[in-house]
Amino acid sequence: MNKRKLILLIVGILFVFILGGGSGVYYKTQEEAEGLRQNQSQMEIASNFVNSFEALEYSAIVVFGDVVSIDNNKREIEIAVREIDKSFKIKIKEGTNIYYSKLPYSSEETTVDEKLNPTLEDIKIGDRLNINIKLLSNGKIESQSIAILK
Repeated sequence: MNKRKLILLIVGILFVFILGGGSGVYYKTQEEAEGLRQNQSQMEIASNFVNSFEALEYSAIVVFGDVVSIDNNKREIEIAVREIDKSFKIKIKEGTNIYYSKLPYSSEETTVDEKLNPTLEDIKIGDRLNINIKLLSNGKIESQSIAILK
């Protein structure tokens, strides 16, 4: 008789353990599914925002970073933005206003003694740039003005 009670006790404990584990797994999957739904909702909002640019052209977007590569033939600059660890290729349209500017937070006494009207050819790899860009209706980005920061 004691053997039977012991077996029932063990089966009961196993049943409670399995039921508790199953409930935990179910709860965790529901929690993760809710997180995925929230992420999907945020992605839809971001996607709708980006898609709203399809019919219009917007300006007033600024990219600040260091020049990684320059293709003078294609009139294209690749700029690395350290804060987000990404780089962007930006088409430099004809007539883009290029000028020198002092870094606003620089404590060094620097003078901008460069020529007054720099060109694309004056931009070198490693230069820090502040580029005002325009998002075109085809999804490409194009320069409006470039400040070479010294």
